[in-house]
Amino acid sequence: MANQTKNLNSGKRPAKSLRPKTNKNGSAKVKPVDANNEISEAQALEELTRLAWSINTRLERIHDGLQDVIRDMRAMRGSDSP
Repeated sequence: MANQTKNLNSGKRPAKSLRPKTNKNGSAKVKPVDANNEISEAQALEELTRLAWSINTRLERIHDGLQDVIRDMRAMRGSDSP
């Protein structure tokens, strides 16, 4: 598990098995759990890891989009000044 944590924290892509399974719109598939249905600690950790990977991927996309907007705004401001 230490190796997986290292990969998640270092910015490297984790092993394919840790990447979230996605549906058509790209969001992670999360299996619903009944209140009476218990899952093992390993299954819970795997689901949390998949969810964290999905959230991280979305945040990276948002960050990249915001960086593009900032770059465009700076370019527009530079072209407006004499």
